[in-house]
Amino acid sequence: MLGLGFLLALFSSASLGLTVVTIRRGVLKGSPAVATLITVLLGVPLFLLANVVTGQLFRTAEITLQGYLALFVTGILQMAIGRYSFYRSIQAIGGNQAELFQALQVPLSIAIALIFLGESLNMQSTIGVGLVLAGPVLVVLARTPPKPAVPASTLDLTSATPIAPEVRMQEGLLFGLIAIVSFSAGDVLARGVLADTGLGLLGGLVIYGAAAVTLLAWVAIAGRFHELHEASPARRWFLLAAFIGFLAQMSRYVALALAPVYVVVPLMRTVPLFVLVFSFFINRRLEVFSLKIVMGVLVAVLGLIILAL
Repeated sequence: MLGLGFLLALFSSASLGLTVVTIRRGVLKGSPAVATLITVLLGVPLFLLANVVTGQLFRTAEITLQGYLALFVTGILQMAIGRYSFYRSIQAIGGNQAELFQALQVPLSIAIALIFLGESLNMQSTIGVGLVLAGPVLVVLARTPPKPAVPASTLDLTSATPIAPEVRMQEGLLFGLIAIVSFSAGDVLARGVLADTGLGLLGGLVIYGAAAVTLLAWVAIAGRFHELHEASPARRWFLLAAFIGFLAQMSRYVALALAPVYVVVPLMRTVPLFVLVFSFFINRRLEVFSLKIVMGVLVAVLGLIILAL
């Protein structure tokens, strides 16, 4: 089960990397709020279908009322607050920087898991986690000043490689920090429930459902339903991100049900490596690349190998 959890977490990481790249293109002119609504709302029927196919939908009695409450809170934290904040961070500072900043989630999530879930680290796992952490750190150190920015209003999304908009660093880091806290707390809550049941897909459905209810309530109160129907080039990127994100989250919650947080979370932090690869092919002019980034990739891969042994 640990090996399967490892593979699912790695697949989820790659899928999330591609999601970041597609969201980056979408929020060049689209709204992070619309991106959050579309990706969450589309995720609900997809998770429902997955639950019907696997039969987990008919095992709802195996999760306690307290467990459902924890999953509901997880949905609000991760899929509503965390996702919106992360998309806002991507819009402000770009996909590479926003995702790399999320590396701080690793020590926070592991610390919470060690304290509240009673999990432990052996020497080999500690080394592996450290190396996986070192990869994104080296990537951050390797970054160079961005190319000259242009106002977002002048961007041409019909171009295969649009020019990067201006960078709003303070805004990006602030919302990135909110996302880190939301994602970390949600991971621990989800692990506490799913580890006892193995119902990762059912948990994902509840989490997405909770977020969808919360977001729809917010949209209704704010009177912003019209934004869901806005016609813009960003919508196709958001829809693509929604489907890829569903695959990523489905794999993530199943992985949390099969493997400890100290294995799943560090693997999920390899997302910056996948973001760099996908960005090179899709958003090459939106991000900065350096030869030194290869060092970060190699160190992180070494950490993955150690974790997998």
